Amino acid sequence: MDQLIKLGELFAGYFSPAKRRRTIGGSVATPSREPLSTEIPATDPVRRNRTTATKRHSAGPSTKQFPSGSRKRARDFDDVDCILDSNHVKASVESGYTASLGSFSDNSSFSASSLLDPDDSASQIVPNNADISAITDYDEEEGEPQLTAEEKIGLWREKERKLEPAKALLNDTIAQGIWTEDEKFLLQRLAMRSYEPLFPAEWQLDFPTFPVGLFTLDFSKTFINFNCTSSHKAVRAFQALIDLAGRVRDKKLVRLPVERVMELEIKRYARWTEEDGGYINLRFIPNTVIVTKRPAQTFQESSHDLISQMTFLAERYRAMLALPTPKIGKLGEIELYSKQPPIIYGITIVASKVFLWTMDSAKIGAKPKFIQHFEFAEEGMDVWNAIAVAIFLVMARNYIISIKDELEPDFDESDDPDL
Repeated sequence: MDQLIKLGELFAGYFSPAKRRRTIGGSVATPSREPLSTEIPATDPVRRNRTTATKRHSAGPSTKQFPSGSRKRARDFDDVDCILDSNHVKASVESGYTASLGSFSDNSSFSASSLLDPDDSASQIVPNNADISAITDYDEEEGEPQLTAEEKIGLWREKERKLEPAKALLNDTIAQGIWTEDEKFLLQRLAMRSYEPLFPAEWQLDFPTFPVGLFTLDFSKTFINFNCTSSHKAVRAFQALIDLAGRVRDKKLVRLPVERVMELEIKRYARWTEEDGGYINLRFIPNTVIVTKRPAQTFQESSHDLISQMTFLAERYRAMLALPTPKIGKLGEIELYSKQPPIIYGITIVASKVFLWTMDSAKIGAKPKFIQHFEFAEEGMDVWNAIAVAIFLVMARNYIISIKDELEPDFDESDDPDL
């Protein structure tokens, strides 16, 4: 009998408290009900990023209240004013992004990594954590060794020495082509995307494995940020671009097509930029084209689709901005438009590759210019490829923000209660 009692106690130890009460009754010493720890080990950066990206960012009480017991969650930041107004962005766009959106001028010397041709992908653009942390304006964590001024200068000189060939290649590429100010700025941002701040400092909680030099406390120096939506939504949108590379590799591993998932995620991020820009409910001409090569198509056919769509949008912009009669400008030049027509941004998805293109809509008969291409199936490039696509689409967003005050509401007859 004693052995049976001991055996029963042994099996009862494997039951949960609730199940034990249902089977053998309550016990005098009930185990502690402390919640289980959900902390992710620091050795798994992918899971850490995926988990922390779901945390909510809050900068005050919610603007919308729900009745007690409601299962709806209050919206966070959705009803707040936009951070960037159209006048601020307009000044930055018209001056070649020389304000808070970046710094570029014709006379500046590019400090960037190489602009790669389609056969090289972006594998050379990788972060150097030691170099970045040594010359960043972001505070280092306590406990980390502090570098002396001489050591920082030495690291900076070493990085500049390594970047010399890349600077020459980028400058030669720009010198060989006819680029607008926006296109030059885009080339520089893509090449510098692992060497300069891009994100708000608060995002380091969501992306703890990123180099610390990618974050800055000065929001005006960020490029991939949030405007009319919440920081939480911006983090989730960008995290989806990072996760896209893993999904692509999984599909290729089992020999499934990847074009559809690539198209959906990139279009989803483009949709978020429209929402974040605050013009999603306004009537505007898109300045972004996304074309996916279907299995039955040739590359020439998909290229023709891209050219025709980009040309159509360029014609729409020229017609919208054309002056009734040309006039003479301050410098004696002939002005045809009320303002400079924008750059049209094009994305071609071919299998797991993303090709970036631009077209100057101010020029009649202009052809798309190839910018760069990125392989989303390449190991170790998940973050840097996601940053490249985000920079490209944020550039398009910023132009629409600059003209947002001139746009009209997108009225739908279904919204009229009298109909």
